[in-house]
Amino acid sequence: MGSLVASAERVRIFGIVVKDKETAQKVLSAARELDARDDEGFRALAARMSEDGVTKARRGDFGFIDRSATRNLPAAVVDAALKMTEVGAESGVIGTDRGFYILRLAEHEASGLREVGEVRDQIVSRIASEARAKKVEAWSDGVQRKHSVRIFDERLKDVDVTAAN
Repeated sequence: MGSLVASAERVRIFGIVVKDKETAQKVLSAARELDARDDEGFRALAARMSEDGVTKARRGDFGFIDRSATRNLPAAVVDAALKMTEVGAESGVIGTDRGFYILRLAEHEASGLREVGEVRDQIVSRIASEARAKKVEAWSDGVQRKHSVRIFDERLKDVDVTAAN
């Protein structure tokens, strides 16, 4: 038996992101008309209906997420995803400051011990992601010191960073 590592619970999620609650309710209704095993149908709906450029381009595939995913996704979305138990089920509408999310549970992996080989790619990805984040933070700090940059946090919420369609 090889080396074992502890692995957190994680889920693979497909999602759709829209800007208003009314559209979200319509998208949720359309998603619930699909068969629970029809992931491709849900992903096609995500590609057609998502108003978030990244989600649309990835056809709704958020990949595997765990508790640490709050760096990239709103906490309410991560919490809702990890509470889902039935593969193929939709989450309902989740309102956040980034829009309204509809999720579908594609896969669920319980926490436990796994062979290092099974989680090697996750470990490498996490280390690389953390190293990139440190480099970006150091670069940003240097630019701010050198050029007297001021960040107005209260205005950032009004900035739309979605890709142009």
